[in-house]
Amino acid sequence: QATVAIRETLAKLGVAFDIYFSEKSLHDAGALAHAVEKLRERGDLYEEEGALFFRSTAYGDEKDRVVVRANGDPTYFNADIAYHLDKLERGYDVLIDIWGADHHGYVPRVRAAIEAFGKNPEQFEALLVQFVSLVSDGETLAMGKRSGNFVTLDELIEQVGADVTRWFFIAKSHDSALDFDMGKALSADPRENPARYAQYGHARACAILRKAESMGIELPRFTMETAGSLVAEEELDILRQLLEYPTLIEDAAAARSVHRIAAYLVEISKNFHSYYTNYKNDPILPRDSQLVDDWRSGWDMDKTNARLLWVQAFRTVTANALTVLGLPAPEVMINPDGGE
Repeated sequence: QATVAIRETLAKLGVAFDIYFSEKSLHDAGALAHAVEKLRERGDLYEEEGALFFRSTAYGDEKDRVVVRANGDPTYFNADIAYHLDKLERGYDVLIDIWGADHHGYVPRVRAAIEAFGKNPEQFEALLVQFVSLVSDGETLAMGKRSGNFVTLDELIEQVGADVTRWFFIAKSHDSALDFDMGKALSADPRENPARYAQYGHARACAILRKAESMGIELPRFTMETAGSLVAEEELDILRQLLEYPTLIEDAAAARSVHRIAAYLVEISKNFHSYYTNYKNDPILPRDSQLVDDWRSGWDMDKTNARLLWVQAFRTVTANALTVLGLPAPEVMINPDGGE
C-alpha cells in the first residue's frame, strides 16, 4: 500500500522509477549472507565479542563496522552492503544514492564496502539532500512528526500545482536548505512566482511569433546575411546565452546540478523581458498604429526577419529547458499588465 501511494504521489510530479526495490527481497534471497561471505573470502571480516566486523578502516573509514550483531542479527549496514553488491552484480557501473544530509557519515563506509568488493569506490555517489522549510508570510512554519504538524507532498501539490512544486524543489541545489515560500508559489503573477516567470519568457516568444504569422510574415531561412541584421547589444548578449545552452546541459548532468538549468531559465528570461521593455520604441514587429496600408515600404524587414529568427531560437531553447526540467512550456500566458 505504501509503495502504491508513493508511486501515485510521484506520478503527480512527473517522477517515475523503473524499479522499486524491496529490502525484504534481499533478506528472502539470502543476499545479506552472500555479501558477508564475499567479504569473508577477501579477508575483510573479523569477530570480536561475538559480533562480526567489517574491516572498513583498511579502506579509509574512521572505524570498523559491525555487520552481524552478537545475537546473530544483521545490522542495517549489512543490508546496505548487500544492496550495493546486488546492483554491482546486476551490471551497474554508477551507483547514485539520495540521502538526507544527516546520513553524511554513512558515505565512507559504503565506499569502503564497494572497494572491498574489488570495485572503484568512485562508482558510488551519495547526493545529500538538505531539509525543506515551508514559509508563509515571512514566517517559517514549525513542523514535526511527533507533534503531528506537517504538510504532505500531496497537500503541497494540491495547493500550488505540480509544476510549481517541482520548480521550487529543482531550482535550488540539493545540498542547500530550501525555504519553500508559499506566497510566491501560490501567486499567478510571473513577477512574484519564479516558475511562472521562466514559463512566461517562452509564452511571450510564442506570442510574438503568432503575431508575425497573423501579419503574414513568414519566418525566413537562416542565412549569415540575415543574421547580420541582428546588431543590438542586448540581442547579441541573449544570443550568446543561447549558444551556451548545450554546454550547460552537459555540465549540469555531470555535476548532478539540475538547479543550474532553472537558474539559466530565470536569467535568460529576465534579459528577454528587459529587452522587450527597453525596445518598445524599436519593436520587433510594428505596433498596430504603424500598420498603415504600405507599412512594409518604410519598415526594415531585414532587421525584423533577423529578430524573428532570434525569437524563434529563444523559444526553442526555453521550451527545451522547461521540458528537461519536466515542466510545461505554455504558449499563452496572461501578462500581469494586460494582454499576452
